[in-house]
Amino acid sequence: MNTFWQEFLKYLGSVTIAAAALAWLIKSIVNHVLSKDIETFKKRLELQSETEIEKLKSQLQIAAKEHEVRFSKLHEKRATIVAEFYESLVSLRRSIEFFVRVEVRRTGLQGHKDRARDLFKRASELTAFFSKNELYFRKDIAERIERLIEIIQEPVYKYHIFANDPDKLEKYMPEVIESWQEEVPEIDNILQLLAGEFRTLLGSEDNNAPDNGMHPTPPQRASHAR
Repeated sequence: MNTFWQEFLKYLGSVTIAAAALAWLIKSIVNHVLSKDIETFKKRLELQSETEIEKLKSQLQIAAKEHEVRFSKLHEKRATIVAEFYESLVSLRRSIEFFVRVEVRRTGLQGHKDRARDLFKRASELTAFFSKNELYFRKDIAERIERLIEIIQEPVYKYHIFANDPDKLEKYMPEVIESWQEEVPEIDNILQLLAGEFRTLLGSEDNNAPDNGMHPTPPQRASHAR
């Protein structure tokens, strides 16, 4: 009996040891497999992360290039509009000055209806062009331009109104012409301001140049009823 129990206990101990060993082996295998899976997952995650980062860098570079191209085209269009507008503005100013100081003085107030109408049409077209492209100009510059066009076109606008009434033409136009001639320095003053701003915009003048303190005085103009 004692021998049986001894043998049984030995067998039971062997089984226990074997079971413990098997459990340790299984645990080791599982840990090893899990460790390999974790390492593989980690490497896969790192690779995916690097891929996404490179993809994002590429997208950002493409977006930056597209922005640069769009900005370049926008600046080119803006420069074209500004140059075209300024040329038309100066041309209109010279034509109206010639109308006031030469044509009307040479032959008198009567007989310039068609000429005044043509000049007023040019002023209206210039105003329409500016209104269409006003967003390409800074707000403060846009306000000066609106005022400048109003001043420049004043004589032909009034002549256009009074052209069919000779009495009113003779009565009011001398005052209009005199007032406009007094405002010519202010017209040139605003044009000078605009020229400086446009040169800076077009890159033909260094806006970081030292300030010499010489700035045109912002003009003050009395309003005239239309």
